[in-house]
Amino acid sequence: MVYRIVFSILPILFMPKIGYSLGYSVFLAGLLFFGTVISKDVEWIPQLQGITLVLLYALLLLGYAKGASPSDYYMVLPLISIGYLFSGFEGLLLSKKTAAILFSALFWSAVAIGLSFIAYKKLGSPGIVMAVVLFFFIAMQDIKKILKKGEDSPI
Repeated sequence: MVYRIVFSILPILFMPKIGYSLGYSVFLAGLLFFGTVISKDVEWIPQLQGITLVLLYALLLLGYAKGASPSDYYMVLPLISIGYLFSGFEGLLLSKKTAAILFSALFWSAVAIGLSFIAYKKLGSPGIVMAVVLFFFIAMQDIKKILKKGEDSPI
C-alpha cells in the first residue's frame, strides 16, 4: 500500500513540471490518494490499482515524450483517476457483492471511456469500439471474481 500512496501523491510534484496546473494536479492526486486509502489490501484490488497507476503514468510520460500538450489528455486523466477511486470503493465494499459489482463496473467504464478518447484520436470510431469491447471482457473477469466470493450481503 505504501508504494500506491507514494505514487498517488507524486502527481502534485511531477505534473506541474510538464505543463499541468497545480490545481489540476492536486485534484488528480486527491482522487488517487483517496482511492488508495479507502481500499483494502485484499484480493486483486492492489493489482488493479497498481496497473491503473502504471497506465496513468504511461499516458503522462508518453504524452510528454511525444510533445503532446496537456489539453490532449485533459479529459483522459481525470476519468482514469475517477476510475481509480471507484476501484478503491470496490476494494472497500468487496464483501458486499452488489456494491462491489457496481463499483467494478464504474471503474472499468471510467477507464474505458478515458482510453476511448485516445483510441478515437488514433483510430477513429473503430478505436472506440475496440476499447469498449476490450474493457467489457476485462470487466466481466473482474465481476466473475466478485461473484465467486461467498454469499451476498446487503449494501
